[in-house]
Amino acid sequence: MEIIDLSHNDDLLAVIKKCNTNFRQIAFSASRGLKAQSRISEYTDSMIANVIDELTNVTIPDEIGNLQYAGSPSSNGNANMTNAILYGHVDDSSTATAFTATVPGLTELVDGTCIMLKNGVVTSAAGFTIDVNGLGPKPSYSNLAAATQDTTLFNVNYTMLFVYDSTRVAGGAWICYRGYDSNTNTIGYQLRTNSSTLYASDKTYRYRLLFTSADGTQLVPANTSSSTNATAARTTNTRPIDPFGPILYYGTTTAINAGASFGTSVLWQQYTLTLGYSFNNSGSALALSYPAPVYLRCAPQPDGSAVMEYFTQSLPTTEDGKIYILLGRAYSATAIELLVTHPVYEFRDGMIRQYTPNAYPPVGSYLMAQSSPASSYPGTTWQQVDTVGTTGGLSIPLWQRST
Repeated sequence: MEIIDLSHNDDLLAVIKKCNTNFRQIAFSASRGLKAQSRISEYTDSMIANVIDELTNVTIPDEIGNLQYAGSPSSNGNANMTNAILYGHVDDSSTATAFTATVPGLTELVDGTCIMLKNGVVTSAAGFTIDVNGLGPKPSYSNLAAATQDTTLFNVNYTMLFVYDSTRVAGGAWICYRGYDSNTNTIGYQLRTNSSTLYASDKTYRYRLLFTSADGTQLVPANTSSSTNATAARTTNTRPIDPFGPILYYGTTTAINAGASFGTSVLWQQYTLTLGYSFNNSGSALALSYPAPVYLRCAPQPDGSAVMEYFTQSLPTTEDGKIYILLGRAYSATAIELLVTHPVYEFRDGMIRQYTPNAYPPVGSYLMAQSSPASSYPGTTWQQVDTVGTTGGLSIPLWQRST
């Protein structure tokens, strides 16, 4: 911030001193026993009126009125405080590829010039330009993709922020800054994963959900079907996964061979996707209840991994030995919005709770139970080694976990 020297402005200094003197008088009078509320109010009002009257006759120095800071259209790339972001509108003569706009107060384009434009005319098309106040047509580029020129993002009734950059491309460009609606998938630009160092465990086809392998080194597709139809029946991949690992979406059509890299810019952490490409055991269109949650039911394994079974929209009400990974929420009858976080649940001890893999008793440990603990701990083997005590006249078996 610039520090302005006001010492040469005698008028302003005189008023400041008078303000200080007047308010000192008010405080002194009150402290000397001027306690009648009406007299204090009358005296204070009189002093304030005098101060206001003095201030209206002061000439404000030019340094204050012309205080500069970034983001406006003055010759040095800055603007005064009353004109930081200029507001204007798209002209009626605009076309989808050639916008003209009127922005009062803008006379030149310099780096950092900021304008807000209201578009009430036409939706933009690929490669559109904006000519503001006849200063010349400039292409619009995304602030999120260095080499990407904007397409159909400037819709009718949108008001959007543009910042001028003379070096983005030869001749200059408007850089469009905008937010995203996740339901249109454009939020993916913010939640896309660098996929060049991620590898497929199995051959992976279009539009699949991918799960982290049990050893964390590869991505496991939900299935390996080559069908291009989302309503085709698919067999769920039984390769073990890490139930707590990242879940990504493969958002293109090129098949990836087992062991191959996914390349770049194709994996997403959040996306609205057609679920039938990943899970469909019926051979028909899905009928999701939306916007209800969607879970992936899995069989937990003794080593902490899990084997995928199928999706569901309900959690169990009794202990079933399964775990449930939250994928996201149903967006339509056939699509879900994949979420960024994926908590894992199980039904245990009479309630739904977050799943803890190490809740499995270690091999060699003992449990007292009326029936084999294998039903509560899928993938384990138990042997009855003794009988200990009774309850209700029935013996209680003692079990030892062998595998």
